[in-house]
Order: sequence, then C-alpha cells, then structure tokens
Amino acid sequence: MTHMTQEAMKTRIQELEEELQTLKQQQTREYYNTEILASIPSVSVAMLDLEGRFLHADGQGLKAVGVNPEHLYGKTTLEAFGPEVFGMAEKHLEAAANGRVSRYAGEYAEHYSETIHAPQLDSNKNVIGITTLSINLTLNQHMDKIKTERDIALNQQNMLQLILEGTSDFVTMSTVDGELVYINQATQNILGLHDSEDITNKQLFDLYSDDMLQEIKGQIIPAALEAGTWSGEGSISTYDGRAIPVLQVFIGHKDDTGNVTHISTIMRDISNQKAAEAEQKRLQQEIIEAQQQALKDLSTPIIPLFDGVLVMPLVGSIDTQRSRDIMRGLLAGISEHRAKTVIVDITGVPVVDTGVADQRII
Repeated sequence: MTHMTQEAMKTRIQELEEELQTLKQQQTREYYNTEILASIPSVSVAMLDLEGRFLHADGQGLKAVGVNPEHLYGKTTLEAFGPEVFGMAEKHLEAAANGRVSRYAGEYAEHYSETIHAPQLDSNKNVIGITTLSINLTLNQHMDKIKTERDIALNQQNMLQLILEGTSDFVTMSTVDGELVYINQATQNILGLHDSEDITNKQLFDLYSDDMLQEIKGQIIPAALEAGTWSGEGSISTYDGRAIPVLQVFIGHKDDTGNVTHISTIMRDISNQKAAEAEQKRLQQEIIEAQQQALKDLSTPIIPLFDGVLVMPLVGSIDTQRSRDIMRGLLAGISEHRAKTVIVDITGVPVVDTGVADQRII
C-alpha cells in the first residue's frame, strides 16, 4: 500500500512537473508574442481580468494616443478612457468574458483604431481573463485619404488633358525664353508636327511672323510678366505660310518665390468672325452707296411732261457739287428721252450761289 502510494505520488509529481513546464512554455510564447506585438508601432496589447480591469498593457499604439501603459494598471476601461470609449467597448468586453471573440472600430484622441477582445483560457478551456489587441489605423486612413485625393487629382488632370486636346483653340506653355514645353493637338496641326515629334527644339515664337514677333517680344510678353495676364487680338502663322487672326491670352505662371517661370497662351481662331465683319462692312458700304445714289436721284428728278419735253423740279439749296450732279442728270435725261425742251423749275430753290450761276444751268 505504501509502495503504491509512493508510486502514485511520483507519477503525480511528474505530471505536475510536466504541467508546470507546459505552462512555462505557454507563458514564454505569450510573453514573446506580446513583446513582438507591442513592438509594432501601430499595435497595443493589454490583459484584463473578468471585471475589465487592466492587468498588463504595452505597445506603441497606446503611446501614439498619449496614454502611458503604466497608468492603466488596476483601472477599468471607463476609468482609463472615459465614457465614450467605454460605451463602444462595453458589449465587446462582455462578449470576450463569455468566451467569444469580438471586434469593433472607433476613434480616440483623433486616432482611428480597430480593437479585438478575445477570451483568455486556462488548460480546461475556462475563461480566466481578456486579451485586447488594438491596431491604430490612422496612418492607413491618412494614406487612403492621400490616395483618394491623388486619384481625384489624376482624374481631374485627365479630364483637363481631354479638354485641352479636344479644343480647337491653340494652347501652349513655354518658358519665359519661349522654349515650348507643351502644345495641344490644334497647335501641333498648325505647326505641321506629328504626335510623337519632339518639341524641345521648338519655340513659341515659331508661331508668329517677323512683324508680329516684334510686338510679342517687345510689348505683349513684358505686359503679361508685369500684370500676370494680357489679352488682345493678333495673328499667327501656320507651317505652310497662312496667317490666322486670333484672339489670344498670355498668362504668366509664378513659382513660390514670385518669379515668373512659364507663360501659357490660349489663342482662338477668329477667321470666321473677321470674314463676317468684312462682309458686314462691305454690305454697309453698298447700302451707303445705294442711299447716296437714291439721294442724287431725288435731288435731280427728271419728269417727262410731253413728247420731247422734260421738267426738272428743284428743291432746296444748290451748291457747286449739286450743280454738277444736276448737269449730269439733265444731260442723261435729255439723251434717254430724246428731249428738245427742258423746263427747270427753281421755285423751291431759296439760294443759288455764284458757282451755280456761272455754270448757267438755270
């Protein structure tokens, strides 16, 4: 009996030693796991008892939000972080205490984190505490925001590129010295360039004739550099020698120090507008000439009275110029109607100057 008891005791001691060794190994693994996680800049680790009080806390994630891990020992989440954080964590802590893993995301001290609460089990699978792992996602959020802003900027840039390449206006950007750094498709066409052709050896000044170039260099560009912008009409030349009238805008672009480094130009072909203006001017001139002819006809009327007899009633003042018109009209009327007699009625003429009298038309 005693021998059996000693054997049983030896067996039990051996079992206890094995359990102790297993526990030490488990504690060592948990320690190193905790240390590894705690060393990650965005991660914090904590151990809580079933009442929710901190038994251990560590990690760069806590320090990032201004929390000293040593100040958490013995405190509850409510005491350590206040009612707002406790309101988010309460049901998740309760779930972990009941053996379930639970997670949530929230914000504290302007940092956004995802937190996982997991039950801590003993060898018999009983819940003896709560393990908490928090990952600070603020940097990820910031990177996502930067990526979103970058994507928006790229999309806007692509849309602007489509507009610039699709417009019929001539758009360029050059250095202050006139070296081209960008031209759109419309400008490539008038310069006779292919899409893949290098423009580094091209100048903004290649678009202008010698006469226009003097004005560009001497007046327009200096005005744009001083005021920031200049607009007005001008003319550009195509690769095959055609002149295109344009409405153009010059814009000076400054760097952070306020120095103008580039000049952009936007030029619109106004050939149709100029042609319309010329046509309108021509029509106006025709109207003026027709009106003048009508006035002449009215001022020198020829009325057939009988066969071979004409009457020319005159009204208003007669000066030397009108006298000549009367004479031309009178001779034309005599020739047209083969008249032998002309009656000139001057009862409506108040004054006849000496030049008219000398011509003896009346």
